Amino acid sequence: PILCGFSGDIYGIISRVFERPCREVNITMKITTEYIRLEQFLKLCGLADTGGQAKLMIQEGQVEVNGETELRRGRKLYPHDVVKADGKTIEVE
Repeated sequence: PILCGFSGDIYGIISRVFERPCREVNITMKITTEYIRLEQFLKLCGLADTGGQAKLMIQEGQVEVNGETELRRGRKLYPHDVVKADGKTIEVE
């Protein structure tokens, strides 16, 4: 199968490998740092192709963190936080 997960340590992030299309599966992303900013998380998960797209998604209220709409792109995400965007649910591990 065609894979689109990360392998190894990229910017302190390690994800489990998942099959394409990436946006059609729920994902658990493991971080190796204390936290990750929401905007960076959206890009690394593949929910946003660019920082600008992530910023717009957040500003337009299209992103939820732990069940609440999040409008701060610099929101720090910690393990066990749950992000919902673009119909996908991603848990920080």
